[in-house]
Amino acid sequence: EADIIVIYSMHKMLSFNMLEKILKTNKIIYIRPLDWEFATGGCHLNILDNGEECNKFHLDCNSCPKLNFLNIFNISKKILKKKHKILEKYKPKIFVENNFTKNIYNRSMITKKLKAETIFLGVNRKRTNFFKKKDAREILNIDHNDKVILFGTFNMDAPHKGGRIIESILKIFVSNLYSNNIQKLKSHKIKLITFGRKNTFNVNIPDIKWIHLGEIHSDKKLNLLYRSADVFASPSTGCNGPHIVVEALANDLPVVAFDQGVAQDSVINDVNGYLVPCFNKEIFANSIFKVLFLDELIDKNNENNKLKSFFDYSYEAKMIIQHT
Repeated sequence: EADIIVIYSMHKMLSFNMLEKILKTNKIIYIRPLDWEFATGGCHLNILDNGEECNKFHLDCNSCPKLNFLNIFNISKKILKKKHKILEKYKPKIFVENNFTKNIYNRSMITKKLKAETIFLGVNRKRTNFFKKKDAREILNIDHNDKVILFGTFNMDAPHKGGRIIESILKIFVSNLYSNNIQKLKSHKIKLITFGRKNTFNVNIPDIKWIHLGEIHSDKKLNLLYRSADVFASPSTGCNGPHIVVEALANDLPVVAFDQGVAQDSVINDVNGYLVPCFNKEIFANSIFKVLFLDELIDKNNENNKLKSFFDYSYEAKMIIQHT
């Protein structure tokens, strides 16, 4: 009986036959895809396992190696035809969360006529309350000299979330960077703190202590984790978000991320973190090292070599506004 219907996501929960029944009601329909399901012939990603961007997903998904085991049934071709027919006929409104995903939808042969629009979503304010790092670490029992790398996602095993990549990134971090400077940095111990659904996810790296906290359902605990960490690692290789990047930045936590999803809109190199070419583990490891240790290994009087503190500028601006 509603006048406006918002479909938050299909994502394996709503068939296109069911979508067509809804669209036939002639209501005002808005669709917010969780990822890129509308723009493809069946998969949810536009990144292939070998690290290359898939440029065929909007033209001919039958040639996709991820779907070729279905080709004897022409399933991907049928999916494409069904999507194109329904979306062309009813033209629902599509909104996405960042320009990275918007570009995918606006260049897809299936959805480009729908002209997806971007609506930037905020974060849960309960996860961004101010805590001094010192206080946050005391509450969480983290040593003040530790260097903390934070990584979390709903499902650590999901290939596009980065759980399968973070271990190899940190091995490069230790062997190529940390070990070579260990005499200068020996007062610091490296900790990797992760959270989310673990499944088979595992990390075993000398010189890095790994602590997994499991699924976290407390906004305050997430808030404290963001405030206590030194860098948030987001090696997501294909995601409409992740929202966690924005939450980290809202907590004054630098982010190192592959240049995907929301990170493209929010991470600025040398200001609040680093954007890394997708799948480049060496640059990712180097970027984490720069955030953690650059100030300790360079001439501190050389401002050009320091990671600029976007957060300090924000704090100063807040103080000016409050004073005024």
